[in-house]
Amino acid sequence: MNIKKAIGIACSTLLLPYAAHAHCESNWLLGLSGGYLYQDAKLHSSLDYTQNALPPGIFRTYFDNNLNSNSAIGGIFGGYQINYQAWIFGLELGVDAHHLDFLQSFAIADRFGVRGWGGMAEYEKGTSVALSTRLAYQVTPYVMPFIRLGIDTSKDELRVSYHGAPEYPGQYTTTDGKRIYRLLAGFGLESVVPYLCFLTARLEYNFLSSGKKLQSQGLIIDNLTNPFFINDTAPKFHAWKFSLVWNFG
Repeated sequence: MNIKKAIGIACSTLLLPYAAHAHCESNWLLGLSGGYLYQDAKLHSSLDYTQNALPPGIFRTYFDNNLNSNSAIGGIFGGYQINYQAWIFGLELGVDAHHLDFLQSFAIADRFGVRGWGGMAEYEKGTSVALSTRLAYQVTPYVMPFIRLGIDTSKDELRVSYHGAPEYPGQYTTTDGKRIYRLLAGFGLESVVPYLCFLTARLEYNFLSSGKKLQSQGLIIDNLTNPFFINDTAPKFHAWKFSLVWNFG
């Protein structure tokens, strides 16, 4: 028996859980992933003067600034899956780390351009923990498209600061942080790694919806206009991942 034929027989045996006409089979799995994460966000802000001598709302203005950012992403996940005929159903728990820390600077002015202010904002998404279900269908014993649906959570933080021009001194920095829960949805392809039948490779896209808004607000008391700022944002995220999965049993 030549080597290629022996490997083929071994792979066919190990791939019984993935065979299109198999009875109900199941196995544990462990995987490593890496990829790219994109943050799609806008900072919604308003400015008004609160000096008692000024009519409220006269100078009020609203403005938006991009808080887009991107980062490499890496993680580990584990789970359990059940195979019945051509269908695979799995439950997976994963942890992803990244480094989203882009600091956005911008300038604003009141409605009539009387005074200008400089601002800086940063949205920091904490380490993600996700619990998701995965449903795959075997187009062939070696190619399996799948969809994913679950919940992602992380401890996020919004930091915003404002400062006046040199002739209008004054500044403030405010922070809002909380645990955010997001809907996770995705799709991808999984395939057996040649000559390593216990390994599969996945390529997938995940979308994370916007969760609760983070909001910061602050007042600069300069005894001239006393500007009051309100800021909020609720980013969405897009992730592209490549994973290697060790299938046990």
